[in-house]
Amino acid sequence: MIRDALSSSFSEILESSDGRSLFWALEAHLGAVNDHVPDLLVIADERMPVYSGLHALEAWSEVEHHFPFIVLSSAPDEAVRERVQAMGALLLRKPFSPRKLNRMLEKVLHSSIERA
Repeated sequence: MIRDALSSSFSEILESSDGRSLFWALEAHLGAVNDHVPDLLVIADERMPVYSGLHALEAWSEVEHHFPFIVLSSAPDEAVRERVQAMGALLLRKPFSPRKLNRMLEKVLHSSIERA
C-alpha cells in the first residue's frame, strides 16, 4: 500500500528491512548526490530490526541536510510522540488507510516545499 501511494509522487522508492540498512541507504544516497541536496521523503517504522526507525532517523536529524520523515507506529506512547516531534517528523498511527497515508504525504510534501 505504501509503495502504491508513493509511486505517483516519487520516481525512485527504496525499501530497507531494518534501521541499520535504512541509515546506510541514506548515507549512500547523500554521498551519491555530492553537493546537491536530494528530494527525499523517509518513512520508517518505529519498530524495525537491528536499529529502530527512530534511532536511524535521530542519527539523521543531526545531519545538516534535513529530510521530511514520517514515523509509523502501532502504539505510540508519549515518549515516542515527543521523540518524533523533536525531530520535526510526523507520526502516522497504524493501521491506516490509503487515504490517510495520502493526506499525510500531502502534508509532509507541502511543508518541505515551504521550507525550501
